[in-house]
Amino acid sequence: SETGLDADIETFFFEGDVASLFRFIDPDSVRKADYHVTIGRQPLVMQQGLLSMAPLDMIGITRTSTYALGSNSTRATLLYAWDNLFRNDNRTDPNASMVGVSVAADYHKQLWEFDALFVDSEPETGGDSWHAAIAVDTQINVVNTTLRLLGSGVDGPDSATASDGALLFGQFSVIQPFTENLIYLNTFYGHDRFASAARAPSAGGPLGQTGILFAAVGMGRFAPALGNRADHAFGAGLGWQIYTDAEKRSQWLLEAGFRNNRETGTGDATAVAARYQQALGRRTIALVEGYHAWRSGVEDITGLRAELRVKF
Repeated sequence: SETGLDADIETFFFEGDVASLFRFIDPDSVRKADYHVTIGRQPLVMQQGLLSMAPLDMIGITRTSTYALGSNSTRATLLYAWDNLFRNDNRTDPNASMVGVSVAADYHKQLWEFDALFVDSEPETGGDSWHAAIAVDTQINVVNTTLRLLGSGVDGPDSATASDGALLFGQFSVIQPFTENLIYLNTFYGHDRFASAARAPSAGGPLGQTGILFAAVGMGRFAPALGNRADHAFGAGLGWQIYTDAEKRSQWLLEAGFRNNRETGTGDATAVAARYQQALGRRTIALVEGYHAWRSGVEDITGLRAELRVKF
């Protein structure tokens, strides 16, 4: 038999501001010593989880509040991860370490992000790989727009652990007039086999941001209606988030989406989903959702699940 309980540490880290920890460095706050340090096992989420989404044993040094690149504010981070590194196949690689850089620059109506990661490992566990992404977040009239271009490469043959590929990801949303309801359209186009640098066992593939039809649940064996791997695929998710009360304690989420494989056509599917969430008290959320998917060449599938989530 198996149990879902264990003593493995998921998050345990320390963070602090260098100038506050060591007052003698900048006692009068005039040397611009705005450096932040974090060390330990901590989640690394980059490009909204498309490039990395996993807890790593790592150290990060961040410089904030600069005006580099002609921006209103720029943040730059250097990081190094030495253990607990889950690769693109959601499996830990005992031989892997990772070094990376992350830069975000805020302009008048745009936020630019650039991330680059290099994973060092042995050939028998996936080999070396690089992963990079650039993104811009802006508003075009009333449409909130985010465009991301991501790429990956591997020193050797492609595998589930690491592979060559690129992913173009677009997110568009607008607030429904006279309400606080949200209408969104998320799209993706995958070239070859894009691979994330790090993905936790519960994170699934990188396409979870497309919508609830693509997202990994994170627990149990409830599979998404549409696959969340980016291999040779293109697709979209169109959704409507509806708040049913003024306090935003309950909401409906209705979504329709599709996914196609450009190479073989296997895995082509169209699906619809509905989710209802209700806040109970201050820390508990009750959730019910279901979906139906029409799949090419195989039997259609239907899923229904309920969840009670308590936040500590």
